[in-house]
Amino acid sequence: MVKRLLFFLLLSNLISAQNYIEADIEQLFNSKKYSAAQALCQDMIFRGKQNDMLEYYNAKCSKELFLSDATSLYHNFLEKYPYSVYSDKVYEDLGLIYFNEENYAEALLYLRRISDLENRNDIVFKIGYICFRLDSLNESVYYFSKLLNKQSKYTAPSQYYYAYIAYKKGLYNTSLLNFELLLDDKQFKEIVPYYIAHIYSYEKKYRKLI
Repeated sequence: MVKRLLFFLLLSNLISAQNYIEADIEQLFNSKKYSAAQALCQDMIFRGKQNDMLEYYNAKCSKELFLSDATSLYHNFLEKYPYSVYSDKVYEDLGLIYFNEENYAEALLYLRRISDLENRNDIVFKIGYICFRLDSLNESVYYFSKLLNKQSKYTAPSQYYYAYIAYKKGLYNTSLLNFELLLDDKQFKEIVPYYIAHIYSYEKKYRKLI
């Protein structure tokens, strides 16, 4: 009976100690002390205390430190913990790594797997842009259209690409309508008159062209 009690006390202390260390890892990471956070992660993993939290932060620290093993660590994570609460974060991190490397096919594969896309304007925009770069214009329009009526920093860029794709497809009325909405936009007001002028020229609306 005493031995059993001692065993449970020891187990409780070990669990408590691990929880403290995991809290320290999160605190270090949130303070952008990525090397220190990763050192703690790797020490715990080396001691056999593997779990999805430790392995996620180990990979995440590599990403933030621009280390070459980040991608392989994330892939290993997904193999070991396919249903982890960190899965969405891993999909996003992998997608962004591939996006920054301009490996758009791989980026698309992972960004599409994020579960809550309806509330992620940044990811929806990146998916639309990736489809545009891959010349999947119908898919690109689909994703950009989701952002046209949402007020965010992605609204105007989505409007531009939406209008440009319509222009490339010869859908001049749709293109014109969306380009005109950008005439006062700081980012696009210098370029959209070129397309508007071309559309007026094509449609022989010379008064408006002048």
